[in-house]
Order: sequence, then C-alpha cells, then structure tokens
Amino acid sequence: MEEESLADVRKDNTIKTRCVRFGVDYIERRHGETSAEQQQRHNTLQKAIERERKRRARAQQSTEELRSTQDTNTAARKRTRAQQSLDERRSTQDADTAARKRTRAQQSLDERRSTQDADTAARKRTRAQQSQEVRRSTQDADTASRKRTRAQQSQEERDDGRRQDREARRRKRSVDDTCDSVFN
Repeated sequence: MEEESLADVRKDNTIKTRCVRFGVDYIERRHGETSAEQQQRHNTLQKAIERERKRRARAQQSTEELRSTQDTNTAARKRTRAQQSLDERRSTQDADTAARKRTRAQQSLDERRSTQDADTAARKRTRAQQSQEVRRSTQDADTASRKRTRAQQSQEERDDGRRQDREARRRKRSVDDTCDSVFN
C-alpha cells in the first residue's frame, strides 16, 4: 500500500464525520488496503449516507409535498419508459422488482401491510377523482400495452405473467377486503 496523502486522510475523516451525523456504521480502514478497495469502501459509505439523508428529508415533508414529489417522479418514469426499447424496459422492470423484493424483505409484516394499505388508498383516491372517460381510457391503454407486450413474449413468459397476474389479483382482493373493513 502506498503512503496515504493528506487528501486521503481528510476525505476519510469527512466521510467518518458524515457517518456519525447520519447514524451510519463507519467501515474502518483495513491494513494494507489498496486504493481500489478504499474507493469501494468510500462509495459504499457515501451511498449509505445519501440513503439516510434522503430518508430523513422525506420524513420531514408534508403529505402534499410527498404526493407532489411522487407525481413528478411517476411522470418522469413514464417519459423515460416511453423512450426505452423492449429489452431496456424488461431490464428496468427486473431491477425494480429486485429492489422492491429487497425492500419488502427488510420490512416487518406491519410495515408491509401499512405500505399496501397506503398504496391501495392512494389508488382509490386517484380513481375516485378521475372521470369515467379517463378511467376507461387508462384501462384501454393499459390493456393495449399488455397485449403488445404479451405478443412479444415467449409462451413460457406469457404463462409466468398470467400466474403473476393471478397472484396479484388474489393479493389485491385480499388487501381491498381488508381496507374496506378498516375504512367502513
């Protein structure tokens, strides 16, 4: 290992200070650590700090600000998706699915139920504010999109998609029933 420069020491101290400020467990430097390993360690710590910083910022937002941010992000994702090829969309969907599974795996059962209930309530609010024409148009666009996607899939992918759709509908019915009993 080369001798550490003053800049490396300062960078390490800055990251350590930010870890303390945001409650992130600092990863100590190892003896004989290469510059690539040091860079990897710094990247890992900076990502953890940034996640915690964003989490704290979200926790301080009002409901209206959160909803506005979510709407803006949703619109941006839709614009991005519209410009992607089928392979890029599949890759993005796979990455998103994996991220959601990781998040769900870290949540307690109560947190998962709370998230599902909030999502269901938000969908119901959105639908309630839409006119019948807008709802019908959205349904038609979603149906056409699913048909286009299905036409480009193999038989195995179609069967897997149908199985997932059945499971999602079953879960949705169960969540809707729960929400109806809670809200009524």
